Amino acid sequence: MDSVNILSDEQLKLLCRKGDYSAFEQLYHRHKDALFRFVFRQCGNEETSKDLFQDIWLNIHRACGNYSPDAKFTTWLYRIAHNKIIDYYRKTGKESLLSYEEQLTKETELIGKEPQLQPESLILELQLSECLLNAIKSLKEAQREVALLHFEMGFSVSEIAEITQVNAETIKSRLRYAMNTLRKHLKQKLN
Repeated sequence: MDSVNILSDEQLKLLCRKGDYSAFEQLYHRHKDALFRFVFRQCGNEETSKDLFQDIWLNIHRACGNYSPDAKFTTWLYRIAHNKIIDYYRKTGKESLLSYEEQLTKETELIGKEPQLQPESLILELQLSECLLNAIKSLKEAQREVALLHFEMGFSVSEIAEITQVNAETIKSRLRYAMNTLRKHLKQKLN
């Protein structure tokens, strides 16, 4: 086993600063799927997501010399992604999100993963997921971003605050509002 495979993200990023391309490649392979899903769910367009995804990784490569290990690599990575998405919204305005079925199909094609559910389970999963996706789509942009970063990407409130450059109390508030809105939306749909 290559020793690079057992290093933390932060250690790999420091190796990138020294010009170690294999360390950058390892970081890319570790984070590409989750990062692409995040970008795709934020803008809802495959081509735009691919362009933003490439821009994010180019920025990461260019910024190798500026990285300092005082923050987790993933926090730094999603901060760059957040900024790229904000820039995209400012330039073009927000596009609508895809339906869950379209998104599942696109993600399966793009990432190459097949759902492992039985037909009955898949139908129920699709219905629940579509309901949840519609609920997420109904959130205000800032609340949606916080919800995706927290629930899908697993970031803590303090990490989200660092990524978005918004204080932790505001993040907690956005998360609370997002949860209340999601609960109400799902309750209405499931009743």
